[in-house]
Amino acid sequence: MALPLAAVAQSLELSAQPPLTAEDRAFDAKILADEAAAEAHKGPLDGVWTLKSAEGTALYAFLLSDQINGPVEGAWRDLRRNLTVTSSGFIAEIHHDDEALSLRFYVRDETHPVLVRLSPDDQGHWRGTLTDETGQKSSVSLGRD
Repeated sequence: MALPLAAVAQSLELSAQPPLTAEDRAFDAKILADEAAAEAHKGPLDGVWTLKSAEGTALYAFLLSDQINGPVEGAWRDLRRNLTVTSSGFIAEIHHDDEALSLRFYVRDETHPVLVRLSPDDQGHWRGTLTDETGQKSSVSLGRD
């Protein structure tokens, strides 16, 4: 996972360097301000999530883009398969509110979707069911990486 710009900027300050000029400090401040402004527009689902089976096996990774004034969008990757063209793709539908999160995506073809339906718990995770492309349901949980 990439480091936030603030962490990169702070780590650069730790190495031995000549004192920053006023122009350098202004540039650093601008970078940090831009990062803070971008973060302020992100919703709670923004970032990388992992869907796990009830046994704790990592099934899918999701990269979600959650803009406060826009729809949640994202991509999926099947963590049980080698990285190929067919082991990842875009999420077709994402519905989210305070009480539920549902994802629909297609693994093999556009006639049999994978459906994930989740509800939040007290620890910041989501718990629910995955219905695979064959119609089999299983218990799953979704959490941050």
